[in-house]
Amino acid sequence: MYSTILTSDYQVSIPEKLCQQLALTTGQRFTLLTKGNVIILVPTPSLASLRGLMKGANSENYRDRTDEE
Repeated sequence: MYSTILTSDYQVSIPEKLCQQLALTTGQRFTLLTKGNVIILVPTPSLASLRGLMKGANSENYRDRTDEE
């Protein structure tokens, strides 16, 4: 278990070992979610990392712009 301190500038640092374990990098962006009194820090993927994510997906039976009612 890791712990950290909220600074007077409202900043929190992530321990180095946890960053290494999760392969976090400096400058990486995060989305903050709250659930009750819990703060969830979710790494926001870059657009480059999403490239090819849907490769090979079946695109049949999807409506397109010419299929209007």
